[in-house]
Amino acid sequence: MKLPSRDLYKNVWYNKGMNREQQDQINQKAIHAVAAMMAGRPIAPRYRAVVAQLNAEGYRTSRGNDWTPHRLFRMLQRNGFSGLHGLLRNGHFRTR
Repeated sequence: MKLPSRDLYKNVWYNKGMNREQQDQINQKAIHAVAAMMAGRPIAPRYRAVVAQLNAEGYRTSRGNDWTPHRLFRMLQRNGFSGLHGLLRNGHFRTR
């Protein structure tokens, strides 16, 4: 999967604002990346390990910040998952 450049976040967020659709697109890419990390695992990994990998791969929040365990948890909740365990248990992705 091709990652969006950091410039995308800066141009969209800081220069003209980001609408809900753009935020959802960035969040869905992060959700798919997390699900790919969890593929084939019997249990969900630790949040710290997941956010470390997200940050290493260049994923950023919809505001252009690094991921933290709390930010990841809240984003998953806002998108209908009960954290990493809910994402692992569901095995599918909700689209808007």
